[in-house]
Amino acid sequence: MIAQQTRAALQRTRARIVQQGFHVTAAGRTIIKLGNSNIDEVGSKSLEVRTAAAERHAASVMPTIEQIRSTGITSLQGIAAELTRRRVRTSRGGTQWQATQVRRLLDRAIS
Repeated sequence: MIAQQTRAALQRTRARIVQQGFHVTAAGRTIIKLGNSNIDEVGSKSLEVRTAAAERHAASVMPTIEQIRSTGITSLQGIAAELTRRRVRTSRGGTQWQATQVRRLLDRAIS
């Protein structure tokens, strides 16, 4: 129901922009177009930034993982538990590691 109302409101706004060349919101802002015309470019740049950040994080955590592996802990769950115990930060700033995060970090480091 809400999605249908939102779609209908956006269609009316688009129609007003096409007809009048602009739309004035209830807050008094003038809109001359809807959406971002550079969406592909913005998405690509976002992907580049996020990938670079993930690679930097993987590189910073790998020495700790190698140290953990040298103690005989080799399972993903074991490494995750040890990273959590050591309070090593995840890529999003948390300290609770999961085996999936370790696997993805290792995959990133290998490739």
